[in-house]
Amino acid sequence: MIWKSSEGSNVAAQYAGALALGYLNFKDDPNFESSNYLKVAEDLYEFANRTSPFKAGDSLGEYYQDGDDGDDKAWAANWLYIATSKSMYKNNRAMDPGQLQWDDVSMATAIAYATQTNDWAAVIDKINSEYINPNSNIDGTNVSRKEFYSIHSWGTARFNAIAQTATLITAKHLYENGTKTHTDRNTYAKIANGYVSWAKGQMDKIL
Repeated sequence: MIWKSSEGSNVAAQYAGALALGYLNFKDDPNFESSNYLKVAEDLYEFANRTSPFKAGDSLGEYYQDGDDGDDKAWAANWLYIATSKSMYKNNRAMDPGQLQWDDVSMATAIAYATQTNDWAAVIDKINSEYINPNSNIDGTNVSRKEFYSIHSWGTARFNAIAQTATLITAKHLYENGTKTHTDRNTYAKIANGYVSWAKGQMDKIL
C-alpha cells in the first residue's frame, strides 16, 4: 500500500498502467464503471511523477530491490496516451528495451510503443542480440535452437517463457503491420517466422 506522503512512484505507475488497460478493455461494457479506472490511473501517474521509487527493506538482501521507475512510468504513459491522446503522455512513452523480468518492463513498454509508431527497430535489435543466438540467421530457416535462453538461475523457465511471449507478440505485429526499417513484406515475414521458430524451440525444451 502507498500513501500520498510516501514513496512509491514505481508501484503507482504500474497500477496506472494496469488501470488504463482496464479502461481500454472495459470502456464499452455497461457493467463496468471504467471511467473511474481512467481517473484513478491519471491520478496515480501524476503521483508517480512527483515522488521517488519504493524499495524493499534491507532484510530481503539483493532481492526485490526495484529502484528504477523509468520503465514503469513509460509503461503507464503508453496506455494513458492510447486512452486519452494527451500530449503529456505522448512525450513520455519511448523506452529502450531491456530484459523483461519482474523489475523491468522496458521490453513490454518498447513493444507497446512500437505498436503505436510502427517502428520496431529497437525491439528487433534487442530480440536478435539478447534472446536469439546472434550468430544465427534470422530468416525463418536457420534459427539457432541449441541453447536454452536464461538470464537468471532463479526462475529459468519463467524468464524464458516471458522472452518467448515478447518475441511472439513482436512476430504477430511484424506479420500484420510491417516496420519502417523492413519495408519489404517478405523481409519482415521471414524475421517473424524466425521468431516463431525460436520460441517453439525454447518451449520444446521446457516441456
